[in-house]
Amino acid sequence: MKYKALLFDVDGTLFNSNHEISKLTLEGIKKAYEKGIKIAVVTGRSPSGVKSVKDQLGFSVPFICSGGAIAFDNKGKIIYENALGGKNTKDVIDYVKSLKIDALWNVYANDKWYAEKLDDYRTRREEEILCTKAETIDVNLIPSINIDKVMFIATDDVISYLDIKLRKEFKNFAIVRSQVIIVEVTANNVNKATAINSILDEWKLDKNEIIAFGDSNNDLEMLDYVGVGVAMENASDNVKNQSDYVTLDNDSDGIYYALKHFGII
Repeated sequence: MKYKALLFDVDGTLFNSNHEISKLTLEGIKKAYEKGIKIAVVTGRSPSGVKSVKDQLGFSVPFICSGGAIAFDNKGKIIYENALGGKNTKDVIDYVKSLKIDALWNVYANDKWYAEKLDDYRTRREEEILCTKAETIDVNLIPSINIDKVMFIATDDVISYLDIKLRKEFKNFAIVRSQVIIVEVTANNVNKATAINSILDEWKLDKNEIIAFGDSNNDLEMLDYVGVGVAMENASDNVKNQSDYVTLDNDSDGIYYALKHFGII
Protein backbone atom coordinates (compact mmCIF):
# COMPACT_ATOMS: atom_id res chain seq x y z
CA MET A 1 0.00 0.00 0.00
CA LYS A 2 1.28 3.44 -0.92
CA TYR A 3 0.33 5.81 1.86
CA LYS A 4 -0.57 9.31 0.71
CA ALA A 5 -1.47 11.23 3.88
CA LEU A 6 -0.52 11.56 7.53
CA LEU A 7 -2.73 12.66 10.44
CA PHE A 8 -1.24 13.80 13.72
CA ASP A 9 -2.72 14.27 17.16
CA VAL A 10 -0.92 17.07 19.03
CA ASP A 11 -0.47 16.64 22.78
CA GLY A 12 1.43 13.49 23.65
CA THR A 13 2.01 12.75 19.97
CA LEU A 14 3.24 15.55 17.69
CA PHE A 15 4.38 17.58 20.71
CA ASN A 16 6.97 16.33 23.16
CA SER A 17 6.73 16.96 26.89
CA ASN A 18 7.97 20.53 26.37
CA HIS A 19 4.97 21.21 24.08
CA GLU A 20 7.24 21.41 21.05
CA ILE A 21 7.74 19.52 17.80
CA SER A 22 11.26 18.14 18.09
CA LYS A 23 13.82 18.99 15.43
CA LEU A 24 14.02 15.41 14.12
CA THR A 25 10.24 14.92 14.05
CA LEU A 26 9.76 18.20 12.20
CA GLU A 27 12.49 17.20 9.75
CA GLY A 28 10.67 13.94 9.02
CA ILE A 29 7.31 15.61 8.53
CA LYS A 30 8.79 18.22 6.20
CA LYS A 31 10.49 15.50 4.15
CA ALA A 32 7.15 13.73 3.77
CA TYR A 33 5.43 16.99 2.84
CA GLU A 34 8.06 17.79 0.23
CA LYS A 35 7.48 14.35 -1.32
CA GLY A 36 3.82 15.22 -1.82
CA ILE A 37 2.41 13.46 1.23
CA LYS A 38 -0.68 15.23 2.58
CA ILE A 39 -0.52 16.39 6.21
CA ALA A 40 -3.29 17.27 8.66
CA VAL A 41 -3.48 17.91 12.39
CA VAL A 42 -6.32 16.31 14.36
CA THR A 43 -6.61 17.55 17.94
CA GLY A 44 -8.86 18.03 20.91
CA ARG A 45 -7.56 21.59 21.18
CA SER A 46 -9.75 24.53 20.27
CA PRO A 47 -8.93 26.47 17.09
CA SER A 48 -7.41 29.18 19.29
CA GLY A 49 -5.11 26.60 20.87
CA VAL A 50 -3.40 25.46 17.66
CA LYS A 51 -1.49 28.66 16.82
CA SER A 52 1.71 27.28 18.33
CA VAL A 53 1.32 24.13 16.23
CA LYS A 54 0.93 26.17 13.05
CA ASP A 55 3.91 28.34 13.94
CA GLN A 56 6.16 25.35 14.55
CA LEU A 57 5.11 23.44 11.43
CA GLY A 58 5.90 26.41 9.23
CA PHE A 59 3.49 25.47 6.42
CA SER A 60 -0.29 25.46 6.09
CA VAL A 61 -2.25 22.26 6.66
CA PRO A 62 -5.87 21.37 7.44
CA PHE A 63 -6.82 21.22 11.12
CA ILE A 64 -9.52 19.21 12.87
CA CYS A 65 -10.18 20.76 16.30
CA SER A 66 -12.28 20.24 19.42
CA GLY A 67 -12.03 16.47 19.12
CA GLY A 68 -13.68 16.39 15.71
CA ALA A 69 -16.41 18.98 16.22
CA ILE A 70 -14.96 21.41 13.67
CA ALA A 71 -12.57 21.17 10.72
CA PHE A 72 -10.69 23.76 8.67
CA ASP A 73 -8.97 23.52 5.30
CA ASN A 74 -5.38 24.71 4.89
CA LYS A 75 -6.62 28.26 4.31
CA GLY A 76 -8.54 28.37 7.59
CA LYS A 77 -12.00 27.98 6.05
CA ILE A 78 -14.51 25.89 8.01
CA ILE A 79 -15.31 22.76 5.99
CA TYR A 80 -17.16 20.79 8.69
CA GLU A 81 -18.86 21.47 12.00
CA ASN A 82 -21.05 19.42 14.31
CA ALA A 83 -21.59 21.67 17.30
CA LEU A 84 -22.96 20.69 20.70
CA GLY A 85 -24.88 23.97 20.86
CA GLY A 86 -25.29 26.52 23.61
CA LYS A 87 -28.44 25.15 25.25
CA ASN A 88 -27.08 21.62 25.43
CA THR A 89 -23.83 22.95 26.85
CA LYS A 90 -25.66 24.88 29.58
CA ASP A 91 -27.69 21.78 30.43
CA VAL A 92 -24.48 19.78 30.90
CA ILE A 93 -22.85 22.50 33.02
CA ASP A 94 -25.96 22.82 35.20
CA TYR A 95 -26.06 19.06 35.71
CA VAL A 96 -22.39 18.91 36.75
CA LYS A 97 -22.93 21.81 39.15
CA SER A 98 -25.82 19.88 40.72
CA LEU A 99 -23.39 17.08 41.59
CA LYS A 100 -21.50 19.54 43.84
CA ILE A 101 -18.06 18.36 42.74
CA ASP A 102 -14.93 20.37 41.98
CA ALA A 103 -14.87 20.11 38.19
CA LEU A 104 -13.85 23.21 36.24
CA TRP A 105 -15.80 23.74 33.00
CA ASN A 106 -14.31 25.05 29.76
CA VAL A 107 -16.18 25.63 26.52
CA TYR A 108 -14.90 25.91 22.96
CA ALA A 109 -16.86 28.08 20.55
CA ASN A 110 -15.04 28.09 17.21
CA ASP A 111 -11.89 30.16 17.96
CA LYS A 112 -13.07 31.25 21.42
CA TRP A 113 -12.11 29.47 24.62
CA TYR A 114 -14.14 30.34 27.71
CA ALA A 115 -13.14 29.10 31.17
CA GLU A 116 -15.21 29.07 34.32
CA LYS A 117 -12.46 30.68 36.42
CA LEU A 118 -9.49 32.53 34.97
CA ASP A 119 -7.58 32.52 38.26
CA ASP A 120 -7.88 28.75 38.77
CA TYR A 121 -4.59 26.80 38.58
CA ARG A 122 -6.20 24.42 36.06
CA THR A 123 -6.98 27.29 33.71
CA ARG A 124 -3.46 28.68 34.07
CA ARG A 125 -2.02 25.24 33.34
CA GLU A 126 -4.11 24.90 30.19
CA GLU A 127 -3.05 28.40 29.09
CA GLU A 128 0.57 27.38 29.46
CA ILE A 129 0.06 24.20 27.44
CA LEU A 130 -2.03 25.84 24.71
CA CYS A 131 0.04 29.05 24.55
CA THR A 132 -3.15 31.11 24.47
CA LYS A 133 -5.38 32.93 26.94
CA ALA A 134 -8.84 31.87 28.05
CA GLU A 135 -11.69 34.34 28.31
CA THR A 136 -14.48 34.50 30.85
CA ILE A 137 -18.21 34.51 30.15
CA ASP A 138 -21.44 34.73 32.11
CA VAL A 139 -22.68 31.14 32.17
CA ASN A 140 -26.22 32.40 31.47
CA LEU A 141 -25.07 33.70 28.07
CA ILE A 142 -23.87 30.29 26.92
CA PRO A 143 -27.26 29.20 25.45
CA SER A 144 -26.97 32.06 22.92
CA ILE A 145 -23.56 30.88 21.63
CA ASN A 146 -22.76 28.06 19.22
CA ILE A 147 -20.56 25.82 21.38
CA ASP A 148 -18.52 23.01 19.84
CA LYS A 149 -17.38 21.29 23.03
CA VAL A 150 -17.51 21.51 26.81
CA MET A 151 -14.85 19.84 28.93
CA PHE A 152 -14.32 19.43 32.65
CA ILE A 153 -10.99 19.34 34.48
CA ALA A 154 -10.68 17.74 37.91
CA THR A 155 -8.71 15.15 39.84
CA ASP A 156 -8.63 11.65 38.40
CA ASP A 157 -11.06 10.24 40.97
CA VAL A 158 -13.56 13.06 40.35
CA ILE A 159 -13.27 12.57 36.57
CA SER A 160 -13.82 8.81 36.98
CA TYR A 161 -17.06 9.57 38.84
CA LEU A 162 -18.12 12.32 36.44
CA ASP A 163 -17.45 10.20 33.35
CA ILE A 164 -19.89 7.57 34.61
CA LYS A 165 -22.54 10.11 35.61
CA LEU A 166 -22.39 11.98 32.28
CA ARG A 167 -22.72 8.78 30.26
CA LYS A 168 -25.84 7.83 32.18
CA GLU A 169 -27.43 11.30 32.04
CA PHE A 170 -26.59 12.33 28.46
CA LYS A 171 -26.91 9.24 26.29
CA ASN A 172 -27.41 11.34 23.14
CA PHE A 173 -24.08 13.16 23.45
CA ALA A 174 -20.55 11.92 22.83
CA ILE A 175 -18.62 11.56 26.09
CA VAL A 176 -14.89 10.85 26.11
CA ARG A 177 -12.32 10.80 28.87
CA SER A 178 -9.51 12.25 26.79
CA GLN A 179 -7.06 12.41 29.70
CA VAL A 180 -6.96 11.10 33.24
CA ILE A 181 -8.05 14.53 34.52
CA ILE A 182 -10.31 15.60 31.63
CA VAL A 183 -13.70 14.48 30.35
CA GLU A 184 -15.22 16.06 27.24
CA VAL A 185 -18.78 16.36 25.93
CA THR A 186 -19.62 16.94 22.27
CA ALA A 187 -22.57 16.37 19.96
CA ASN A 188 -23.60 12.82 19.18
CA ASN A 189 -21.25 10.99 16.79
CA VAL A 190 -18.52 13.60 17.12
CA ASN A 191 -15.06 12.11 17.13
CA LYS A 192 -11.87 12.53 15.16
CA ALA A 193 -12.81 9.82 12.64
CA THR A 194 -16.12 11.37 11.59
CA ALA A 195 -14.43 14.71 10.90
CA ILE A 196 -11.64 13.12 8.86
CA ASN A 197 -14.01 12.49 5.97
CA SER A 198 -14.32 16.22 5.34
CA ILE A 199 -10.58 16.37 4.70
CA LEU A 200 -10.51 13.16 2.68
CA ASP A 201 -13.19 14.64 0.43
CA GLU A 202 -10.96 17.68 -0.14
CA TRP A 203 -7.96 15.47 -0.83
CA LYS A 204 -9.91 12.88 -2.85
CA LEU A 205 -8.23 10.08 -0.94
CA ASP A 206 -9.44 6.79 0.52
CA LYS A 207 -9.15 6.25 4.27
CA ASN A 208 -6.93 3.21 3.70
CA GLU A 209 -4.27 5.48 2.20
CA ILE A 210 -3.84 7.25 5.54
CA ILE A 211 -1.51 6.74 8.50
CA ALA A 212 -2.65 8.37 11.76
CA PHE A 213 -0.71 8.93 15.00
CA GLY A 214 -2.20 9.28 18.49
CA ASP A 215 -1.88 8.50 22.17
CA SER A 216 -5.21 9.13 23.94
CA ASN A 217 -8.70 7.72 24.16
CA ASN A 218 -10.02 10.48 21.90
CA ASP A 219 -7.72 9.10 19.18
CA LEU A 220 -9.18 5.58 19.21
CA GLU A 221 -11.79 6.06 16.48
CA MET A 222 -9.27 7.80 14.23
CA LEU A 223 -6.61 5.12 14.68
CA ASP A 224 -9.15 2.41 13.94
CA TYR A 225 -10.64 4.21 10.93
CA VAL A 226 -7.54 4.81 8.82
CA GLY A 227 -5.32 2.37 6.95
CA VAL A 228 -2.67 2.29 9.69
CA GLY A 229 -3.16 3.52 13.25
CA VAL A 230 0.09 4.25 15.06
CA ALA A 231 0.19 4.58 18.85
CA MET A 232 2.99 6.34 20.69
CA GLU A 233 4.80 4.29 23.34
CA ASN A 234 3.50 6.79 25.93
CA ALA A 235 -0.10 5.98 24.95
CA SER A 236 -2.42 4.13 27.30
CA ASP A 237 -2.47 0.33 27.05
CA ASN A 238 -5.98 0.60 25.64
CA VAL A 239 -4.79 2.74 22.73
CA LYS A 240 -1.70 0.62 22.10
CA ASN A 241 -3.71 -2.61 22.11
CA GLN A 242 -6.12 -1.25 19.50
CA SER A 243 -3.46 0.19 17.19
CA ASP A 244 -1.71 -1.44 14.24
CA TYR A 245 1.76 -0.34 15.26
CA VAL A 246 3.44 1.11 18.35
CA THR A 247 6.34 3.51 17.85
CA LEU A 248 8.71 5.21 20.28
CA ASP A 249 7.30 7.78 22.69
CA ASN A 250 6.77 11.47 21.97
CA ASP A 251 10.04 12.39 23.68
CA SER A 252 12.02 9.92 21.55
CA ASP A 253 10.97 11.05 18.04
CA GLY A 254 8.46 8.24 17.65
CA ILE A 255 6.85 9.91 14.65
CA TYR A 256 10.16 10.21 12.78
CA TYR A 257 11.05 6.56 13.29
CA ALA A 258 7.56 5.40 12.31
CA LEU A 259 7.82 7.40 9.08
CA LYS A 260 11.09 5.60 8.41
CA HIS A 261 9.52 2.23 9.28
CA PHE A 262 6.69 2.68 6.79
CA GLY A 263 8.97 3.99 4.05
CA ILE A 264 7.44 7.47 4.01
CA ILE A 265 10.86 9.10 4.29
